[in-house]
Amino acid sequence: NDLSRKIFERKRKIYEKLDLTIVGLSKWITECSKNSTLLKKKNHINLPNPINTNIFKPLNKKNLRNLWNLPNDKKLVLFGMAGAENDTRKGYHFLLEAIKKLNREKIELVSFGSSIYPKQKIPGYKIHHMGILHDDISLVTLYNCADVTVVPSLQENLSNMIMESLACGTPVVAFDIGGNG
Repeated sequence: NDLSRKIFERKRKIYEKLDLTIVGLSKWITECSKNSTLLKKKNHINLPNPINTNIFKPLNKKNLRNLWNLPNDKKLVLFGMAGAENDTRKGYHFLLEAIKKLNREKIELVSFGSSIYPKQKIPGYKIHHMGILHDDISLVTLYNCADVTVVPSLQENLSNMIMESLACGTPVVAFDIGGNG
């Protein structure tokens, strides 16, 4: 009388009859699907979300820092805040701990993706909070301002933030998990 077992058996019978092609957005998720009991016999394709490298590309850091009113004499650490304080899977608590170990004199922080201003959470650091960005041009210019982008997610298929930042020539620090690894 196990409901989960009944659902599993129902899916198995249905999936056996279907001609499915499973599209995974990362190598990791594609491998998970290939190894799953229900889907392992199906055709699998790894097809990451595309990043338009005509838009997301390296640009002049100094000019863009001037545009955003960011300092040219500091190292800038960029991170996203979307859902960070409410979702532990975003790894924000690890980011806060890591930031405490950085040199406050040489580094300033840049956050975006939320209306929440993170200053109260990271005392002693100059923080430039850019709020919610609504277009690719803003993202491209901000990625190009940074010296490094931090994506501390603990659970992720494959972060667009990582791919976009790398396409702009800005290195990324992330945990070796899911599609990020």
